Amino acid sequence: MASIVLILGLTGWTGPYRLIRAEYIKHKAREYVMAADAIGASDWRKMFSHILPNVSHVALVQMSILVVGFIKAEVILSFLGFGVPVGTVSWGSMLNEAQNELILGKWWQLTPPPLRWRCW
Repeated sequence: MASIVLILGLTGWTGPYRLIRAEYIKHKAREYVMAADAIGASDWRKMFSHILPNVSHVALVQMSILVVGFIKAEVILSFLGFGVPVGTVSWGSMLNEAQNELILGKWWQLTPPPLRWRCW
């Protein structure tokens, strides 16, 4: 489980970083930041008081999209047998175990994983 978290964490930050950096550069050139610079505000104050509140919406949206992508990646890896260990419960392992029942015609075995997400 730790290796999956580490791999997804090391590879998943690049996309949101690129968008947040572009938004930061855009806001850095705005008039209110230049006015704060003109009155002598420090770089930290400009960053945390002026730019960060205006960039936080991009960060929140990107992080929520990233969480959904990580969940999908974990499900796919677990379904293929490369994810969490066999004894650990995950959506991918539940789908993998229900695959044999689907062949026998028990389609309702595949409904608990999606319904479990709706109940939480």
